[in-house]
Amino acid sequence: MACANDRTISTVKRKRTGGEKKIQHRISRYSEKKAQIQNNNSHHISKNIADNTPLIAAFEDLKISNMVRKPKATLCEDTGRWLANGASAKRGLNKAIHSVNMGQIRQFTAYKLKDRGKLMVRVKPHYSSQECSQCGHTEKGNRPSQATFQCQGCGYAANADDNAACVIKQRGITHVRSDAFSIEKTPRTIKVRRKKANKAQELASSGSGDCVSPGIQAVISDALNSRRTRENPCPSETRTL
Repeated sequence: MACANDRTISTVKRKRTGGEKKIQHRISRYSEKKAQIQNNNSHHISKNIADNTPLIAAFEDLKISNMVRKPKATLCEDTGRWLANGASAKRGLNKAIHSVNMGQIRQFTAYKLKDRGKLMVRVKPHYSSQECSQCGHTEKGNRPSQATFQCQGCGYAANADDNAACVIKQRGITHVRSDAFSIEKTPRTIKVRRKKANKAQELASSGSGDCVSPGIQAVISDALNSRRTRENPCPSETRTL
């Protein structure tokens, strides 16, 4: 007889009630509506960026799949228990990252800029929130809080997001002025084998036509005559009765 906590009980299939079906339908409609709202917001934000960009827009080359990766579980060798790895806090952060649709906004902005004749570049995101946009000093202590930036080198103070945006802008300008857009590809040379007919034609034109069989000579002559006819068609003759 199965116990109350037996896993086999959860695997037994049963027919869902009418209330469960209604709730499932509501959840599906809510999820679909939420996705449509996020998609609409991404289009509005990307259009605003594309319209207000003079010529070039710089984005951080963020690896979103790595940012939302789950933390690894750690097993304590002494007690044999799993240690706290902050999975619950990371779950909330992952949910917040997915809700802002950073990858979708970047994708929509790229093709909108291209349609307007503008360019989007991706820059390295390393330490952009800790680097000073005025002197370039990078230190973890430059961020006393989540919203403020205080440079320990020159004393520059500003909002953390505004300072990071200036840093990304400077990196984008440096990337455009570098040799990243001036490298020319080396043209590739392709060797094509000569056909047997061309080889036989060369032998015939070089005076060694005696070595070529009469059948091959006839084929070559017919091919040359048909090519000349296609290139220089004869004018139509007119007859007078």
